[in-house]
Amino acid sequence: MKHSAWGLKLLMGFIAMLCLAVPLHAQAEALAIPDISEWQGRLTATQVEAMKPRVSFVINRRQYGSNYIDKDAANNTALYVKYGIPFGEYDFSLFTNAASAREEARLFYARSNKQARFYVLDFEVDTVTSGTTNAAVAAWVQQMRALTHKKLIFYSYQSFATTYASSSRFLFDAQWIADATATPPRIPYDLWQYTDHFYMAGLNEYVDNSRVATWVHPVSWWLATGQPAPASVSQPKRPVAVKKPVPAKKVAVVKQPQPAVKKKPVAKKAVPVKKKPVTKKVSVVRKTTPPVKRVVAKPVTQNVKRQPIRWVTSDYQVGQVVALSSTARTYYGNRTKIRPSAKYRLLRVTAVKSIKADRSRQAIYLATLHQWVLSQDVTGYWAGQHGAYTATRSLQFYRDSHLRRATGRRLVAGKQINARLITVGATTVLKTSAGYLTANVTAVTPAYYERMPAQRWVRAKVGLQQYSYSTFTRHDLSRTRIRRNSRIPVKRLGERADGSRYFVTPNGRYITADKQSVTV
Repeated sequence: MKHSAWGLKLLMGFIAMLCLAVPLHAQAEALAIPDISEWQGRLTATQVEAMKPRVSFVINRRQYGSNYIDKDAANNTALYVKYGIPFGEYDFSLFTNAASAREEARLFYARSNKQARFYVLDFEVDTVTSGTTNAAVAAWVQQMRALTHKKLIFYSYQSFATTYASSSRFLFDAQWIADATATPPRIPYDLWQYTDHFYMAGLNEYVDNSRVATWVHPVSWWLATGQPAPASVSQPKRPVAVKKPVPAKKVAVVKQPQPAVKKKPVAKKAVPVKKKPVTKKVSVVRKTTPPVKRVVAKPVTQNVKRQPIRWVTSDYQVGQVVALSSTARTYYGNRTKIRPSAKYRLLRVTAVKSIKADRSRQAIYLATLHQWVLSQDVTGYWAGQHGAYTATRSLQFYRDSHLRRATGRRLVAGKQINARLITVGATTVLKTSAGYLTANVTAVTPAYYERMPAQRWVRAKVGLQQYSYSTFTRHDLSRTRIRRNSRIPVKRLGERADGSRYFVTPNGRYITADKQSVTV
């Protein structure tokens, strides 16, 4: 009895171990794979230690193009190494051609933490100005192959990947595809970034999160430090072609439909019978249609012409910060519904394109969401320097850059003011001699024209001074003054360091591009 009791305990202990093994495996599959950059801030040792049991691995941004290094990348990756968290690093690409792609790859590898398990090309914005995007992406991966034997991963969202990297993405060891929907991507993928709103308990904030396609590569493949296997992401899926069983040539029964030709004479008998009622009905319809056309058609066309489209602000620039408005319903292009969690967040504009849709003349790409939106669905803040600004509504001056303590003074709508844009957190404000103002695009607009007029001439709204140089000093002042309402040919639009603009005339004279002085 003693031996049987001891054996029973041993058996039950073994069963308990098996039961525990299943939840542990399930837990390993549920571990997060967060995308970390300076937007999550400078991580602390406490945060990284708390994050360790919750992640399979981390993918950290190293640079934003060749000219900007993620300010927290060195600190964060050093902490990953210290606390034993596997990680990869990515380069948010901004290269303009194949040559700059090679240089960007070289800098990326030189700046990276060499403990990274793999390297990623984040290719989601078309900045290529010469050559093809496929050639530039291929140049990047070829340069990285010459520098490292570690795995190289391609990242993009699926519509951008198929359009701009249709062939070059297959040169990588794996593809990381972003698609924040309930269904997986429709193109081959090894890693799926399925959400941009995952709560990372260790960090106490929301991050982008991904899932491994374990049927292609297990999690251990991503964590391995050796040279990658030569198999590509698309190879395991291509052999599963459903078209192969079709070769059953027994379907040669196609020859049997030929007897159907015999049915044609049957159709001929029915034709003369059908023609008679048709001709009678047509004569009746013709008599009733004219009065309908006279009453309905004319008023509708006249009303449409009288209603001009009220275009919204469509001058957003790459680098500006915007937020989706509460009335935004769907993304541009795919008509996907905008979730409430995407609204009221500050998002950086990474690409723009000219379109005409609804009340917008511009579409804006938000890399954080991997989506295009119409300009009517966002509100944003000016970026860069513009010299002076005109208030589109009455504005309050503030004593502090966070716009919390009002001075009691206001800038009247329509008035201009010289100001310098400064960055405060993730947004921008205007610094003036009278205090701080909001830089919201709906509140102020640049006081100068910032594009050459298509007709290449402007008209003077007031009497204008001409100058012999762009500094507009008294020493540069010309004796010849331009009269009001004069039509002035211009050949170039210039910009000063403070952002103010001026036009250059064909005879080498300089005039202001101030919207209150000239019109286009």
